Amino acid sequence: MSAPKLHHYVSQSYLARFGRGDMVRARRRCPPRTHLANVKNVAAETGFYTITDDKGMPSTIIGTSSAAWKGRHSRPCAG
Repeated sequence: MSAPKLHHYVSQSYLARFGRGDMVRARRRCPPRTHLANVKNVAAETGFYTITDDKGMPSTIIGTSSAAWKGRHSRPCAG
């Protein structure tokens, strides 16, 4: 499995609750208008969690660790 490249700073599961299915309404700053977007493409940035390790190499240990933690500690919705 390759290392993740597109890192979300807002969880996709959290975003999906604001829309229908995997689609949410997003707003761009300039020009200020809204559009429908997939949660995979919202609140995400390439390399957001990439850091440089002790050897000067890029590492995504933060993103992979937090993804594993979220998977173990997520709770199903009540209702």
